[in-house]
Amino acid sequence: METLRCGDRQKPAVAITFDDGYADNYEYAFPLMERYGVTATLFLTIGLLEKDPEVLRRFERIRQARSEDVRPLEWSQVREMRCAGMDVGTHTYSHPNLARLGPPAAEKELMQSKEITQQRLGEPVRFMAYPFGKPRLHFTAETQRLAAAAEYECAAAVLFRAVRASDSPFAIPRFFVAKDDVATLAKKVLGAWDFLGWWQEKVPQTVSRLVSPKDFIH
Repeated sequence: METLRCGDRQKPAVAITFDDGYADNYEYAFPLMERYGVTATLFLTIGLLEKDPEVLRRFERIRQARSEDVRPLEWSQVREMRCAGMDVGTHTYSHPNLARLGPPAAEKELMQSKEITQQRLGEPVRFMAYPFGKPRLHFTAETQRLAAAAEYECAAAVLFRAVRASDSPFAIPRFFVAKDDVATLAKKVLGAWDFLGWWQEKVPQTVSRLVSPKDFIH
């Protein structure tokens, strides 16, 4: 799960997002969100939901998981969550590092995922999230241009800080929430971890590559 934060430290506005499209989003997160009246945005890796064998094998490698542990959502579950008020966006078709693809291949990832999702849901798809998500490492200015050309309205990144008025709609910051206790999550929401966002934006790209080697799977 990721989250993005807008506003000042006293009254932050928080949005919840889930990437990839795993079955546990429906089995565990969805009942809790319904119980507490919370909504989220699902960024779906479309080849995963389509059960493309190559994409399934790719996720097993990325997650270092067994095939039975990589369980995608069913489209019927996505439609149910959409009807309950969840938003749906794409996370490309096969979850590549878009910065490492040429423009034609990156464009295909953006367009194919959008077209399939629109066919499955019967409505326009306006949002997407970059796989892995780190600025400069996993998406570039060219990637943002391609996302805009594919008629997405905005795109989410992974950047540990609040959203600023100056941010591009095609590079919206988000941060990870991974087994955080309530106190840790509160600190992230209130900005105590924003120094990581500063570091991400300022550190040389060669250093970023050294600390993120697993993110460079094609």
